[in-house]
Amino acid sequence: MRIFIGIKIEDCLERIIEVQDNLRRRDYYANYTRSGNIHLTLAFLGEKGNEEIKKLGETLDQINYNTFDITINKLTNLRDMVVLEVEKTAPLLELQNILRKKLFLAGFSLDKRKYYPHITLSRKTNLQIEEDLLMKECVQEIILFSSERRENVLTYRPLHIKKLYKNNQEEENKGEENESI
Repeated sequence: MRIFIGIKIEDCLERIIEVQDNLRRRDYYANYTRSGNIHLTLAFLGEKGNEEIKKLGETLDQINYNTFDITINKLTNLRDMVVLEVEKTAPLLELQNILRKKLFLAGFSLDKRKYYPHITLSRKTNLQIEEDLLMKECVQEIILFSSERRENVLTYRPLHIKKLYKNNQEEENKGEENESI
């Protein structure tokens, strides 16, 4: 299975769908991300088997981190895609760095490219776009996803959810917060 770790977008999903609808009116032929697949990738891991997936869930459970907000600040292009650019805040970059270190220590190889936080809205587009905007999302969990084709539809399915802690309550919540699906 193709595997990645990411953040599911929920708080500002309706607004993102409105942005996509506006894009559709301008470029009907692009390949748009399904609303249920809207996410921010933290780490792409590629093809993994069941044992590796189990180990990935265990690795996620080792991460102790507080909830935080991300800010979406721009609609722009990335190669042949239209993406929402996510501000590189200290909490986001720190979480991504902690995750990379834990994955490396667990024996997983990772992409060496510099992290560019973004949310993909469409692929194979001809639109050239650059618009400032502002949306906020509270990150409360990180998710181990599989990327699968089901009846010819790309679907991102949660395999394991790691809840983040609220207000430094990590000791109270240890062991109760995580869920394999």
